[in-house]
Amino acid sequence: MKFSIKKLNAKQITVLAVVAVFILVLLAWGTLSVVKHEDPISAVGDIFRDEDELLGNWQGEKGINAYVFYDNGTYESYISTFSIKGLYTVNGNRITLTSSGADGTVVYKYKIKGDQLILTLVSSNGEEPDDDEQHVFTKVEQLNMKTLTEALQDFADEIQANPDEETTEDNN
Repeated sequence: MKFSIKKLNAKQITVLAVVAVFILVLLAWGTLSVVKHEDPISAVGDIFRDEDELLGNWQGEKGINAYVFYDNGTYESYISTFSIKGLYTVNGNRITLTSSGADGTVVYKYKIKGDQLILTLVSSNGEEPDDDEQHVFTKVEQLNMKTLTEALQDFADEIQANPDEETTEDNN
């Protein structure tokens, strides 16, 4: 049996090289996705993320907590009407919040879907959390924060409306 090897022209070599690089990128991407426990689609979105989407007012579901991200790398975090100011940096799908007032650094994995900001705590002052609880915020024109009294009243109303459900403190 005789094999003949055909010489490739420059165009064919270029096409083969592009295909080979494409396959290598896909393999590396797939491996990275497995290692990071992320689906490949999210990984693609993280590369092309527009950090400007993060700018603006983001309010929590119950009006108790919020974030405001500014284009100069500063942020404000609200719990009720109390605020903390600091600096933030974005690296891929992670945002690091550093606050001099609270003497701490918090790292979140973040995702923006439409008008929703989803934050998952990665570390707080270098320590990893026990769970992957997600915190959902909605983009708003203006913050409408509840006072501590209003927040406590909402919590009391919720307990009265569902007296048979145990709170997380009761389970610990």
